Amino acid sequence: MVNILLVILLWCNVGIPNGKIDILLIGDSLSHRWSWSDGLYRESDFNVTRITKIGSTTDWGYDKLRTEYINPYPPHILILYMGANDVWGGGDIRTPIKRMREMIRLGNLNCGWVILVSGVETKNLNYTVYQSHLEKLRGWGVWIIPTLSNGGYLRSDGIHLTPMGNEAIGNEVMSTVRWIVKVNPILGY
Repeated sequence: MVNILLVILLWCNVGIPNGKIDILLIGDSLSHRWSWSDGLYRESDFNVTRITKIGSTTDWGYDKLRTEYINPYPPHILILYMGANDVWGGGDIRTPIKRMREMIRLGNLNCGWVILVSGVETKNLNYTVYQSHLEKLRGWGVWIIPTLSNGGYLRSDGIHLTPMGNEAIGNEVMSTVRWIVKVNPILGY
């Protein structure tokens, strides 16, 4: 099984009114406090908003994005990392895939860039199938960056990241964000 970090690179003309790059992260417990996303907060040029909820589903993430965080000031970069709670217990993968597509569409229409984090290879078959379906979003302009096979990156529950896993995913995301900033004429500095 190959696990991936999916990065959807979508561009629209957005400026930087406050001199910082606005990043919105929407996720579940995999993105909650003390996680892979902490490195984003240490960058002085980033204004990061993390909207996470332990146990949340992609329905919750879509609703938050649609009703509270796109208008009136969309972020320059939208990062999505969720879906585990939808499918971990054997749930139907069609709903979270549909919701991720809808969040990507909202990001495409309103934000500068969208990054979709798929996560770490796991032994949970349903989650692995979900991850393989995320990879099929390639037709949506997805840039796929190979990421972590489970080499000590997961806790004993099989889904939550160890400190080493948080660091590894954080490095991949930070590298992608830095690349976006570098190649984007409006975000670059």
